[in-house]
Amino acid sequence: MQTELLNVIEQHKEKLLELLPRGIVSDDNLSYIGDNNLKFISALDKDQIPNIASIDLSIFAEITADNFKHQLSQHGFKRYDDALFFKDLGPINDRCDVLGFNHVLFQEERKVRWENIVAFVNFVHEKNNELKNTFKNLN
Repeated sequence: MQTELLNVIEQHKEKLLELLPRGIVSDDNLSYIGDNNLKFISALDKDQIPNIASIDLSIFAEITADNFKHQLSQHGFKRYDDALFFKDLGPINDRCDVLGFNHVLFQEERKVRWENIVAFVNFVHEKNNELKNTFKNLN
C-alpha cells in the first residue's frame, strides 16, 4: 500500500498539493516533502509561529478590539473575510509563508483571559478575607 501511494505521488508530484493537518507537520515529514519537491499547505500552532524568522510579532503588541483593522492594514495585512486578515510574507527558503490574524478568536481569547484574571483576583480576595477572619478568631 505504501509503495503504491509513493508511486502515485511520484507520478503526479508536479501537480500534487498536500494539505497537512497541524499534527502531521514534523521535521521528518517536512524534510521528506522538501526532498521530493512536493507542495503543501499547513497551519501552524500558535507556539510554532515565533520560530518563523520572517515574522515580526511586535506588530501585534498594540492591537486592540477597536484598532485591529487600522493596525493590521498599516502592516500590510489584507482582509480575507469577516474574521480573517492575512499577509503574504513571500518566498522564504523555497516556501511561501502566509500569516493570518483572526480578530474574532483574538477578541474571544482576550475576553476569556480577562474573565480568568477577574476570577483569580476574586479568589485571592476571598482567601485573604478568610485568613483575616481566622486571625481575628485566634486573637
